[in-house]
Amino acid sequence: MNADGETEEIAKIESLRAEKKILSSSWSANNLSTFINNSSCENYFSTRQFVNSSTQEEVDFPLAYSIVVHKNAGQVERLLWTIYRPHNVYCIHIDAKASDAFFDALNDVSSCLPNVFLAKKREDVLWATASRLWADLNCINELLVHEVKWKYFINLCGQDLPLKTNYQIVSHLKSIKPANDIVSFPIPKSKLPRYSRKWKVRKVNHGEYRKRPVMTNTAKSPPPGNLKFFAGSAYFIATREFVNWAMKDKTVIKIVNWSWDTFSPDEMLWASISRMPSAPGFRQPGNAWNTNEGKSVTRLINWLDSGKKNGYPKCKGFYQRSVCVYGSGDLSWLMQQQKLFANKFDPDFDDFAIRCIEEDLARRVKEEL
Repeated sequence: MNADGETEEIAKIESLRAEKKILSSSWSANNLSTFINNSSCENYFSTRQFVNSSTQEEVDFPLAYSIVVHKNAGQVERLLWTIYRPHNVYCIHIDAKASDAFFDALNDVSSCLPNVFLAKKREDVLWATASRLWADLNCINELLVHEVKWKYFINLCGQDLPLKTNYQIVSHLKSIKPANDIVSFPIPKSKLPRYSRKWKVRKVNHGEYRKRPVMTNTAKSPPPGNLKFFAGSAYFIATREFVNWAMKDKTVIKIVNWSWDTFSPDEMLWASISRMPSAPGFRQPGNAWNTNEGKSVTRLINWLDSGKKNGYPKCKGFYQRSVCVYGSGDLSWLMQQQKLFANKFDPDFDDFAIRCIEEDLARRVKEEL
């Protein structure tokens, strides 16, 4: 399709979207449970056409996923559909506040897919608090003792989608091993109060969240091990060796416990401990080793404030909490990116964008086998 034809098609889709004529093809939580419980796992697996075969290169390089979710079971199931391979292993952390129907649906899905399980310990995840970090740590603990001897760890949320196939992800990770892909750069002065002051969760009467961390006047003690702070992301890709070290190193454990009353500790922890000399895949503190979201291949996020700085085009969907929720008009740009995953998507806003990525991934998987 030429550029004019593509522009015309996108205009048609956006018109249909504006008229609410594009419906989400995600199954509701109740429909997922009903289908599985009234049928069989075999029928569910074949009906949804989950990938059941892989190249030997993929089988020899299993991956571990932590997926932290709280809503829209159908969208989570579609994410799982895009990344699932029987030889990988997947831990799904369901927010303690999630509805029973949401939990039941993902419990039913996980019961049908080998090596997919729900985290035993569930956190009440609150925005910008340590609970988000704890959710991943709960999954990591279970993944490390799982029988699948995975090579790399990847964490996602329910509104992510892969831009690459499992084979492409494995090929990239094999090319960088034993390195990690962790966003890490010197922390801006404006963010230092996040970790130099204590924060408490309080009820608020404004904004999207009814509970959120609020900074107090109480200073924090210095971090254990004289840790130097770096800024980063809650989302990262790391070797099994790094993750195992992070869960067992005495200083790191102290840092994790120290960070519980800070603001968004997950955006500091991985970025900072990856610069510790004892960390597997250690990166020097110098500027040459800094990695921002533009350099990292882990995740593509088009921020309202920094997207232009990274050379990203204006969001064709809409901004939610300063993050682009992608629409069909973003697809051409998304497909050209080298990132492994993208955030964020919403089937109730633009299901067509998700469907296009699903179909493109399915086509590429067939070509790889």
